Amino acid sequence: LIRLEAYERVSGARAQGGALTIEKPFGRTRLGASFASVDSRYRPVNGDRYGRGRRLSLTSTFDLGRGASLQFFVTHALDDDLTMSNRTRFDVHLRYELAALLRQMASR
Repeated sequence: LIRLEAYERVSGARAQGGALTIEKPFGRTRLGASFASVDSRYRPVNGDRYGRGRRLSLTSTFDLGRGASLQFFVTHALDDDLTMSNRTRFDVHLRYELAALLRQMASR
């Protein structure tokens, strides 16, 4: 999977940015790497994991079966002159897909 995300702010403080992500499955594991460039005036109001500035990110997702997965995410800022809350961020997510459980129950 190759994903390109881009944005452009056309009113107020004009700016643009984006991210390029590459993901590859290996059995029940999916590995991903991203490069993102987000402008310094960006206001992260949507829970965006990248944060401001230029960043490299790595993701690994492990399928635990039955709609559950475990994901590790780390991102590191490449900009030294940009004020930010986290230069390096590490997240661990345990996801459960309720729809998968409902499909299993319906098929029985």
